[in-house]
Amino acid sequence: MQMEMALEGGGPLTARRRKRRGSAAEATGTAPQLCLDLSPAGRLPRPARATPPAMAEPDAPPPSTGAPGLRAERGRRGYLSGIAAEDSVARHYARKGRVIEARRWRGPGGEIDLIAREGARLVFVEVKASRSFDAAVARLTRRQIARIRRSAEAYCGEAPEGLLTEMRFDLALVDGRGAVHVMENAFDGG
Repeated sequence: MQMEMALEGGGPLTARRRKRRGSAAEATGTAPQLCLDLSPAGRLPRPARATPPAMAEPDAPPPSTGAPGLRAERGRRGYLSGIAAEDSVARHYARKGRVIEARRWRGPGGEIDLIAREGARLVFVEVKASRSFDAAVARLTRRQIARIRRSAEAYCGEAPEGLLTEMRFDLALVDGRGAVHVMENAFDGG
């Protein structure tokens, strides 16, 4: 018997009834067990292989769980370094007298890292962090520029002056030491 259930935001869950085979199940009179299979492919994950105790080093760290754990850790570090870079850039704009109107604003094209007000002008800021300013600049793509422009148009559509709002697109670079360099009107040529 197979039963399907659905979770919000996820795929279907399957529940399978397992039958005990052999005379031991019949002799004990145990009922069949219900087992929920939560894995996405309908299979249970294999257990990680453990190092035999004789081969384990006494001060060695626990065995790695594999690529998914490393990937998650890299993603977490990237997220936190991105937040720190955006904080540095926001402080830079605040020192220059700009008011930060929004952070990580989501529009139809995607996310805009910072939106600052400079008088009547709105400044849309894309923050890029890397080991060097050159490496940070290289991480900006034409597709990202188009995405930021679409979201900026949506943001200005809700402003009092609408699409007539004066706007500027800046690229803020943060290097490995935390230094900030802002390129004003960075998207004018793209």
